[in-house]
Amino acid sequence: MPLPCSNDTVNLGGFQITFLPQTNPQQFCYLVTNVSSQNQLSHFNIGVDCPDAQNFVNGLMCGSNVFISVTPTNPLMPVTAQCSIITNPNGPNPFVGISFADVSGLTVGNSATFCVTFSNSVTVSLGCVQAATFAGGSLSQTPPGVTIPGPSCLPPATTTAAPTTTAAPTTTAAPTTTAAPTTTAAPTTTAAPTTTAAPTTTAAPTTTAAPTTTAAPTTTAAPTTTPPPTTTACPLLQPIANMEAALAETLHVFNQNGTVEEIEQILKLIIKKEILLELLLEECPGFEDD
Repeated sequence: MPLPCSNDTVNLGGFQITFLPQTNPQQFCYLVTNVSSQNQLSHFNIGVDCPDAQNFVNGLMCGSNVFISVTPTNPLMPVTAQCSIITNPNGPNPFVGISFADVSGLTVGNSATFCVTFSNSVTVSLGCVQAATFAGGSLSQTPPGVTIPGPSCLPPATTTAAPTTTAAPTTTAAPTTTAAPTTTAAPTTTAAPTTTAAPTTTAAPTTTAAPTTTAAPTTTAAPTTTPPPTTTACPLLQPIANMEAALAETLHVFNQNGTVEEIEQILKLIIKKEILLELLLEECPGFEDD
């Protein structure tokens, strides 16, 4: 609600009155429930928020520019009322506004929605008003300072608060989308040159493993004929020489205690070592075939 009234709900003489906001700015509705009154409601009054309330209501006429309706919560328990204009600015209980008079059917536990609607020819807005109930000859009225939302004769100037929508310029935060240049991290895809490791596919010469048809394991003494690794002209020759010594030792052990399959595996490794050594010798300067 645009106005800070002190209450949305008040309890008057055992009747609970709750304001019901409406989409029609010319209409004001209230849910009235008989919570504890043993007497039926006879009058329900709604005041007007107006500097000159008396003059405002003098221009109202039920059925012409102001209308009331009563809708019971339980259709099987009908509630009815008549429209009346109250002009009582003086006396012990002064009140000026619209009255739902001659109410009937609002027994204990029953409730109904009471609405007052002004024609478009009447300028009204949402204000803060007094309310009152009358039941069993007893009047209950909101005390001074206690109000609920209701009709006001003042123009709805509170709608000027709309300029606060100028906060929209905060949408200029969109330039922060310049963070997109961080997508320049894509050059890290230059790591693709690591695919140059593909030259390791030169291992294909290992297809020469076909000579493994030399399964005659007794000829394994031949690997000792690779003396070139003793030279240090190429830094990689010594590791190859160490590999050869290890393979020769392993072959010696398998010749004594190994199976044919194990000996064949060692022979394959020796052949691959010979191929690697030959390739390395071709790359090392100062080494040529005798």
